[in-house]
Amino acid sequence: MKVSQLAKMYNFDKDKLTAFVNRTEIPNTEVPAVVQAFQQVLAQAAEAQAYLDEDEQRRKEIARTLPITTSQSFEGYRILRYGYAEDVSPIIEIPYRPNRGPENATEQLRSVRQTVIQELKEATVNMGCNAVIALDFDYFSFEHPSSRVYAVVIANGTAVQIEPTVASSSAT
Repeated sequence: MKVSQLAKMYNFDKDKLTAFVNRTEIPNTEVPAVVQAFQQVLAQAAEAQAYLDEDEQRRKEIARTLPITTSQSFEGYRILRYGYAEDVSPIIEIPYRPNRGPENATEQLRSVRQTVIQELKEATVNMGCNAVIALDFDYFSFEHPSSRVYAVVIANGTAVQIEPTVASSSAT
């Protein structure tokens, strides 16, 4: 049986099935063995993807609630480990009208700043840290010869792993 017929019969992706058949040592004539092996590969791939998706969601949730400060420490916490994180936003164009100035520049910069903070937090989580200290922003703008105005937002911070210095005690 041809791979294209097999793919159509079992609703498999033809290209993926072809690649699988070419990589395996199972003869094409052993259709049940090919189908069973390919279904196992698809199940393993789906399981791996689900794990990666779950891990990504977990990391994003940790990043969403990750503490961040402009100071050098968190009161009531000690720093166990230092890392370094830096994130640069994409360059954005700020619409500019002659004699009226930039339009919505404040909203655009606020939005970019929030995006940069989120990316900084995600980078921190990916380093195995759970907080950012010494957060600092730098802003640059420049005018292109075409009279377009561009801005860059850079966020720098130190990724750290922290833990409470005093264990919470329960009243008895």
